[in-house]
Amino acid sequence: MKTSEKEWTLELNIGFKGKANPVPVILSSESNAIKVTAKWFKSYESCYSKASDDELPF
Repeated sequence: MKTSEKEWTLELNIGFKGKANPVPVILSSESNAIKVTAKWFKSYESCYSKASDDELPF
């Protein structure tokens, strides 16, 4: 997956181990797993270096 400096992606494969009380675990393979993908985009990049705390949009 191609990403740029303004984008960050995390992919995890989560499975469950155990029969009586299944415990969620992070797996290295995709078989019998739920694939979770999270993606963040960088924003307000110029306001961090130039704005005071009063001027930030959040």
